[in-house]
Amino acid sequence: MWYLLMITLMAVFAAGLLYLSFRAARASFVQRLAKGEKGRGRLMCAAAFLALFVLLWALLNLMNALIVFVHLFIIWGICDLVVFVAGKLLCRGPAKVEVPAKVAEGPVDDSGDPQPALTRRNFTGAAAMLLCAAYLTKGWDNDHRVRATRYAFSTPKLTGTVRIAQISDTHLGATFHADRFAEYLEEINTFAPDIFVVTGDFVDDDTSREDMLGACAALARVRATHGVFYVYGNHDKGYYPEAIRGWNNAEMRAALSAAGVTVLEDEAVPLPCGVTVVGRQDRSENAKGTPRATAEALLSDVDRSTYTLMLDHQPADFAAEAAAGADLVLCGHTHGGQLIPLRLIGGTLGINDAWYGHERRRSTDFIVSSGMSNWSLQFKTGCFSEFVIIDLAGTR
Repeated sequence: MWYLLMITLMAVFAAGLLYLSFRAARASFVQRLAKGEKGRGRLMCAAAFLALFVLLWALLNLMNALIVFVHLFIIWGICDLVVFVAGKLLCRGPAKVEVPAKVAEGPVDDSGDPQPALTRRNFTGAAAMLLCAAYLTKGWDNDHRVRATRYAFSTPKLTGTVRIAQISDTHLGATFHADRFAEYLEEINTFAPDIFVVTGDFVDDDTSREDMLGACAALARVRATHGVFYVYGNHDKGYYPEAIRGWNNAEMRAALSAAGVTVLEDEAVPLPCGVTVVGRQDRSENAKGTPRATAEALLSDVDRSTYTLMLDHQPADFAAEAAAGADLVLCGHTHGGQLIPLRLIGGTLGINDAWYGHERRRSTDFIVSSGMSNWSLQFKTGCFSEFVIIDLAGTR
């Protein structure tokens, strides 16, 4: 899928670069610099946009540079469309008074040649760039500022209350490192969770050993009454050779165990509070020739009088999990759709069962977290980074 995404982004970038170059070349100051030669003006604009793209690539990465330019292309196109439609509507009014050519073209310089006037197209381009900058600045803030999202459910299977804290998709090193992660955990501790869960993609493919070990050590300081539970995501075991990371999964598992974290791979753990935590292997294991257990098989030996909390990184098996009778399923993986266009495309293609938030199927509640970070992109639009606090109120 990601190869297709990159090819699509590159194609849109090429079309966008052509469009932006033609549009920006209409600006009066560009026409003056190009001395009225359209081809030269367009080449100048193309060179300027390419230089900006290379700078963004160096400061961020290729994917983020592409995201910035695709947004600029789309927003500029929308601004042009709005101006075009507004112009058509205004033209339905009283007939316009014709203006002599010399006046329309603008002032005349010492050589007697008319100079390009400042047209509304100049303002359209400036407005598009300002809107794009504001929109992506908000997207940057959404991605880099982690907030708490709260849910509450009631159940006859419990007496008293149980509080669950969920983190997902930290992708260590993407937007924060182990020291900042430790600060987020201290914030979560203030909520006094009874159960703390990590629903996958704790690390990324290029997370450093220092970040991995530091974050694992930080988990030892989580104050959860009934413990910390972890399931793997599709990035945790790594898509690429271990040489890229400089460490392997066995080292991370040992570090997690040393921090008191319970790693679950198709396993269930009953807790004294009346909750059974069921951790699934990630769906990506199926493609590796080691298929994970079905939801039905995982719950077959679970005491159904307990509240079953299922952890599954990817939100892609809702029907089976609901049919198996899980009470609450916690997922991550989607980053809330990350960007509005990606969420719309993914929703249309049906890649996941849900992209963000709460959904109920049969008697099963599903929560998909947008995660604390991302895998590569530095922007989130239409969502924000989060950790999740869930209060279960027993009615028994």
